[in-house]
Amino acid sequence: MQQLSDIVFFSCIAIIVPVLLARFIVRADWRMIRNACLIWYGFLLLGFGALARADGFGWALIFAMYFSILAIPILALVFRVWNWLARR
Repeated sequence: MQQLSDIVFFSCIAIIVPVLLARFIVRADWRMIRNACLIWYGFLLLGFGALARADGFGWALIFAMYFSILAIPILALVFRVWNWLARR
């Protein structure tokens, strides 16, 4: 039962909080947030070699927990500015 609370806590820190920040502070739409999440988590998994080594997945989770709060809203902001520039 202790592991369940840890999983919920991790998912709040690594996934829910960055998505809410990107949605309400950056005011990005859901497609931009989805793309930012896919790029960020894909970069972490490939960067740490999570598909080849078992400890790479753990390092990717650790970095996701600490840096997703900044990375996902920043990537969503980049996509939003990029979209705005493409319309001009």
